[in-house]
Amino acid sequence: MRVAEKHKGFGFLLSESLLWSLFPIITAVTVTTVPPILTAGIATLLSVPLFLGVMLAKKERFKLSRSAFINLLLSTLYIGILYYGLSFIGIKHTSAGNASILALMEIFFSFILFGFLFKNERVNGKKIIGALFMCVGAVFILGIRTYQFHIGDLLIIAATIWTPLGNLYQKNARGEVSSAYIMLFRSVVSGVFLICLGYSIEELPTSVQLMNSLPLLLINGLLLLGLSKIFWIEAIHRLPITKTVLIQPVRPVFTLLFILILFGNPPSADQFIALVPMAIGAFLVLQKG
Repeated sequence: MRVAEKHKGFGFLLSESLLWSLFPIITAVTVTTVPPILTAGIATLLSVPLFLGVMLAKKERFKLSRSAFINLLLSTLYIGILYYGLSFIGIKHTSAGNASILALMEIFFSFILFGFLFKNERVNGKKIIGALFMCVGAVFILGIRTYQFHIGDLLIIAATIWTPLGNLYQKNARGEVSSAYIMLFRSVVSGVFLICLGYSIEELPTSVQLMNSLPLLLINGLLLLGLSKIFWIEAIHRLPITKTVLIQPVRPVFTLLFILILFGNPPSADQFIALVPMAIGAFLVLQKG
């Protein structure tokens, strides 16, 4: 691949990371008034006009091959439904800072999937030590010092199990269709599913609550679930998935910084203690060789 394309990939990756670091914060505020599954579904559907507009502007065809359809369907299941559904519920029951740090477990599960199951990567002592560091950091977040376990933290970890598989199928689909097409398909299918699920099992918000939350839902839909995800797919189209996750250790740093700027809340002792071994572990896991 040309160097220029790799540079574009890293540019998309950095832009996505800056935007996505706001996701736990915006979501944590929104789910205080709108139930989490319904929030996920509404925000996802609000991103649809962005992807549809991009496709229409580029005059892209809506035709799909069988292989592209299967890859899109699987990526929708793993990311659009399982990852987002569990993440929104998890953020409802934990803090935005905890959610951003525990999201690094995606790197751990990517290592397990591609290193041990698919054997796409070489596994050595350095990577294993890094994986152990990440587990230590996660345990601190889960409450080793306070013995106060939060179901939200466990749900965030459960959500990250599915993202490596989803990214794999997204990358396969991007070889046949555009990033806008991928996101349009995923947003329509997962958005409708999550809204139906939310209306079936959650207590519905009032019209006033929905209107008051609309600005945050639009930010989540258009910028975070919308524009940032186009950046992400363009990044994994140009770079190996194992390289794109390299930047993830800086995301919780951005999130904690935004929390400090917006709300004046500094990181807790447990968050700081957890972030250090998880970041060190992530860099060890992502080392070559």
